[in-house]
Amino acid sequence: MLSGILFTLVVQFNGQVCDYLEMSAGTNESETERLDLVVPKVQIFLEGKQIRKVIVVPERKVNIVCS
Repeated sequence: MLSGILFTLVVQFNGQVCDYLEMSAGTNESETERLDLVVPKVQIFLEGKQIRKVIVVPERKVNIVCS
């Protein structure tokens, strides 16, 4: 794991950019998804909505699809 290298991860909510996160390189998809869903700014967007799908593009972006 390349824990010393950081990258900027784009967090999208229904295709719209809502936040940027600094993550360490080599973070797997499930860990990336878990970390994104607990961010306070993302929690505001999720309030009162149901998550339909979470799309993770490793070391690039996460798109959270809600209804």
